[in-house]
Amino acid sequence: MADMQLLSTHAPEVYEEFLNGNHPVSRSSQPFSQVWTDMALEQTINLDSKTRGGIVGLTQNASALDRWFITSHKRAELTAATKRLCNLEDSDNDVQRLINTITNTMSNPFDLSEASKEDPVQLRNIATGLVMPHDTAERLVDCFSTGAEEAKKFRRQRMDSDEVSFWSKISKLNLKTFASLAKTNQIKCADEKIITISADRNLFGRLLIAAKFRDVDVKEVLSYELSTVPFALAHADGALRKTTKSVLMAEVERECQAQGRLPESALSTTFIFDAMALVQTLKSAGSRTFGDLAERHFNVLSTPLRQGQCRRVDVVFDRYDVQESIKESERVRRGSSRALEIQITNKHTPVPKQWGKFISNQNNKVNLSRFLCREWCSLGEYNLLPDQELVIGGGFEDPTDAVVVTRGRTDPLAELRSDHEEANTRMILHAWHASSTKERIVIQSPDTDVAVLAIYAYQMIQCNEIWFKTGVKDKVRFVPVHHIAEKLGRSVCAAIPAFHALTGCDSTSRLFQTGKKKGWKVFVKYPSLHDSVGHLGSQIPPPAITVEACERFICSLYTTNEKAGVTADDVHYWMFCQKYQRSESLPPTSNSMRHHIERANYQAYVWKQCLNATQQLPSPVSNGWKKVDGVLEPLLMSKDPAPQGLLELTTCKCTKSVCRRDDLCPCKAHEMPCTEACLCMNDESCQNPHKPVDVTPGSSEDELTDADA
Repeated sequence: MADMQLLSTHAPEVYEEFLNGNHPVSRSSQPFSQVWTDMALEQTINLDSKTRGGIVGLTQNASALDRWFITSHKRAELTAATKRLCNLEDSDNDVQRLINTITNTMSNPFDLSEASKEDPVQLRNIATGLVMPHDTAERLVDCFSTGAEEAKKFRRQRMDSDEVSFWSKISKLNLKTFASLAKTNQIKCADEKIITISADRNLFGRLLIAAKFRDVDVKEVLSYELSTVPFALAHADGALRKTTKSVLMAEVERECQAQGRLPESALSTTFIFDAMALVQTLKSAGSRTFGDLAERHFNVLSTPLRQGQCRRVDVVFDRYDVQESIKESERVRRGSSRALEIQITNKHTPVPKQWGKFISNQNNKVNLSRFLCREWCSLGEYNLLPDQELVIGGGFEDPTDAVVVTRGRTDPLAELRSDHEEANTRMILHAWHASSTKERIVIQSPDTDVAVLAIYAYQMIQCNEIWFKTGVKDKVRFVPVHHIAEKLGRSVCAAIPAFHALTGCDSTSRLFQTGKKKGWKVFVKYPSLHDSVGHLGSQIPPPAITVEACERFICSLYTTNEKAGVTADDVHYWMFCQKYQRSESLPPTSNSMRHHIERANYQAYVWKQCLNATQQLPSPVSNGWKKVDGVLEPLLMSKDPAPQGLLELTTCKCTKSVCRRDDLCPCKAHEMPCTEACLCMNDESCQNPHKPVDVTPGSSEDELTDADA
């Protein structure tokens, strides 16, 4: 109160503002919504400081809190700016969704747990996951020190001495960035010249400028991607656009009521685990040796055997020896781990401290799988009760092997000997085998793919109940697959692998700004799609009628306007003309769409073979994939980036000659008019006699001829 009475003396400017009525704070443009300054502080700076992520749970150290409060207003300012940038409301759910998108869909930029001075984290693009080569990354990270050294060198050579003339040209450092790693395409033109096209959206506009005054069908031009990659499906470096698979899981869970714990039941039960998912979740579990690690993981696996009516537990491993794996390009793109291979000779081999780097090495995964299989067999023989059994599939020297472990013995299990590459499909095979003697199956996995396959195969497995256990910590839940399958119906369940592959999974790309949620609503609403699109994955290659149905379905996610057409090329052209979309917002062209459908068909085919122990898959090459330097990569498009006529003669670079000479002006030499993309800009100084004719709508050739006469 005393401070306020002395306000006119101590703070006359504030006093004057108060007298003028400027004491409340308005946080919006709405009238009569102003609040007192203290309330505004509580709603902004103090709110961010007093909620989770602020002072709550931070520290009990008084001096540390004082230091934290000094910069609290700046943190509040950054938080508010981030929310405005991402169009977030003031809710924890919005923030959590943003974190999930960054950590799950992108490469997590906040995870520095494996960094060290000797082996720092790799420099990667968080949107695509692309790893920059180590030498290039070092030069880019050290750009400031490199620039400082060049500045010293400039002064030493040109100012402190006459070693180099002061006016001599300065060489560029040519530091490479992620933009330098963009995909390029080389095309041989009619005159045998090689034209290199970069994945640059500028090509899109430049070619259309050239087409404006030349005899070019714009609709035909727009049937090309006009870039080296289809931006609707891939990033500039050729990496497929990632999808958030959990969105589909959230949609199908709406059909049922998930449980926080498995309901008690008298039904005989089997638990099926994804071995490597379990290892990734538990990590080293605080173990000092691999023997301790195997024992702790075994205790987790055997927990269901001590509860309810469970008498069988299955553990399934991935394979890493498949020669033509559609996962190969993703592994190569992410970069090979620099962690050394560790041979686990016995149970006393120490567990490495940097577990993340250890498990990122594929050879270490193989060695760990083999060790765990051996140890779990031994532990099972000693610890299992007479009526209990542990079934292990994969992970052995021969990854096709499967064994059943009972008290005192381990026997091969011929029925589950399988060549499946992924544990996702092999878990469904184990569920089918267990259903012959068990009435309830519980599948534990964090992967949406497994839930999709469980829904697809439920009617064929023929057991009373299938539960899908997923989530971590307080998000753990048991999803009743049998209820979901009954609600969706047979036709949707039979088609759900095709839908999942077509709208994006690990081996196929999502469509830019067209997610699974929108696609699922359309797919479920129209039963005609269940048979037409659902046929995807039934055979390789897909029949033409299936490709056409999938193309129409994807186009319907962009627009339902009948004028747009039914093919991807038609919709691509219509959306460009009507909505002026960015290139990545347009649907892919028919050529790129077909290869996307081929990749989705191959993945759906693999999934639909989940109940066959021997899949005998055809080569993915020519089925939406290609081999480049021995590495399998997605075939994004087989059509040239643009029409060759436009690539060969897009522009001229005439300045002094003002387009008079045939040997210098390619436009004049080929009897074509210059355009606004040429260096001359086709202005008054251009001496090219071939001038563009502006053909207005409704004009005819006769009218133009008469006018010229």
